[in-house]
Amino acid sequence: MDSECSLRAVGRDAVSYELVPLHMHIDLLDATVALLNATWPRSHAARAQSLKRSCDQSPCSLVLLRRDRDGCDGAVPASPADVVGHSLLSDVCGEDDAVFVEAVVVEGSRRGGGLGRVLMTLTERFARDRLGKRVACLSTHDKASFYAHLGYGSGRAVCTLNKALISGEKASKLVSCLGGGLSAVGRQATNGGSPNANGSAKAGAPLEATTVVAGPPAPAPATSTRGETRLAPAAGLLLPPPSPPGAPPPPPPPPPQSTAPPGSTDGVVAEARTVAIMWMRKAL
Repeated sequence: MDSECSLRAVGRDAVSYELVPLHMHIDLLDATVALLNATWPRSHAARAQSLKRSCDQSPCSLVLLRRDRDGCDGAVPASPADVVGHSLLSDVCGEDDAVFVEAVVVEGSRRGGGLGRVLMTLTERFARDRLGKRVACLSTHDKASFYAHLGYGSGRAVCTLNKALISGEKASKLVSCLGGGLSAVGRQATNGGSPNANGSAKAGAPLEATTVVAGPPAPAPATSTRGETRLAPAAGLLLPPPSPPGAPPPPPPPPPQSTAPPGSTDGVVAEARTVAIMWMRKAL
């Protein structure tokens, strides 16, 4: 695969940009880690380890470079100071011609000047021309309007596949199972054998020969007291006496009281908030 895909974009300040795969320019790793962590904080080591998985197929991390230093025409080697954007491409399970676009970010001081559009245009071109993809998928919770202006419409949820961590044969089997749903998993369990006591499959053993591990004893038979059905106590276990007929149930216990000052979240579980995720896609 060609190592670079560039697009000249002349803006208000006559700046040109170039998109390159990170694994072809590993000297830009630290600058890319800093760019991503400025928006999504994470340890440097963990972020670097994730970015090092970039490859020619999936996942593929792409770095946007500012290439206007001293009239640079692309012949000058890229510098970490040139890193101004990033995007990540991953395969989509069950859709060979689709790619999932994520981790799209532009340096904070350069936002609002059309650089996001340049980054997405280059990313889509790379996916189409270098990876042979025909559909771009993504998800967002706060940038739906931006992506709609780029031609993205609503789409269904998708699952990504990281081929850098899974061998080709295992990846194919995983896609097959995901595409076939639970029925495919059921057929695999029937053909592969039954689980043993350790939870692993015993090859060749028929499903009927599965050894059933005895679980907890069945509940004792029910007895009737004052018209109410109650479970008979097990040996040595005493049940509280039944409530009189018509008696109201006891009130629930009061909620725990917080000792934290008003407005503080120390020691208090914050209110859960639902974030709506918008799934979008676009034909390339």
